[in-house]
Amino acid sequence: MMTQPAVRLSGDLDYFRAAEMRRALADVRGEAVVDLSGVDYLDSAALTELAALARRERNVTLVVPSPHLRRILDIVAFTQLFRIVTQLEADRPTLHDAS
Repeated sequence: MMTQPAVRLSGDLDYFRAAEMRRALADVRGEAVVDLSGVDYLDSAALTELAALARRERNVTLVVPSPHLRRILDIVAFTQLFRIVTQLEADRPTLHDAS
């Protein structure tokens, strides 16, 4: 089981960074963690990249401590596609559930 994020993304994830995000997510395989704790903004291009990841891999956890970003993911029903948590536990490979 993975304790560290496979991918850590940060800043504004928008149309202008979609290709960069696509490359960062390209190697995510199997049970993986994508850390969005450093993300300030998501637009539809970023959501499209996350949706493509969900179609490709079924066991991905998103770390989303921001209530604002969590609300966006709730609205677009990504809670049905990903396990979404607020943080990783430092001493164990389990995750704190955000729901």
